[in-house]
Amino acid sequence: MMKTSKTKQILNIMKIICWVIFIGLCVQTGAIIISFIVSLFNNAEGAYSLYMKIYFTDLFKFSTWHYVMVVGFVIIIYSLKANMFYLAIKIFSKMSLVQPFSITISLLITKISYVALGIALVILTTDVHVTVLIRKGVNFPNLGTILDGASGYLLLGGIIFAIAQVYALGIEIQSENYLTV
Repeated sequence: MMKTSKTKQILNIMKIICWVIFIGLCVQTGAIIISFIVSLFNNAEGAYSLYMKIYFTDLFKFSTWHYVMVVGFVIIIYSLKANMFYLAIKIFSKMSLVQPFSITISLLITKISYVALGIALVILTTDVHVTVLIRKGVNFPNLGTILDGASGYLLLGGIIFAIAQVYALGIEIQSENYLTV
């Protein structure tokens, strides 16, 4: 009984941590979107320091179209990261220690793996686009912090997908046990 109580406490702490990260990512995503809109329609100098010291002045001067694409990719990356933590919050909210294996949790775990893989693909796509623009002479100071980690998200997505498959097997075994009792 003591172990169940400790596990429940750890799950609640993890849920709180996920909420904090989720809210932070939502705030960052919103700030980037607002800065982006202001830079497009109101003040072109807003591209100078879009958000988090990401400077897109050269890109904005080079091409508004490329500016929209790169910032759009950045917004998608932050949105997907927030979505991943929202799915984790849903897992911690729906998880039951009495009946730990459920189809709902299995689907959420699988969705997290797809989102992690999606983040990796968007980062890789953005990196390729930025590399082409750098060859054309566009300067991107401080963008590396956003574009780092594609391989980490690929690995994370693969590991979580494997866990989702094991979890689905656990659901099958659990349902077979209920049928035999």
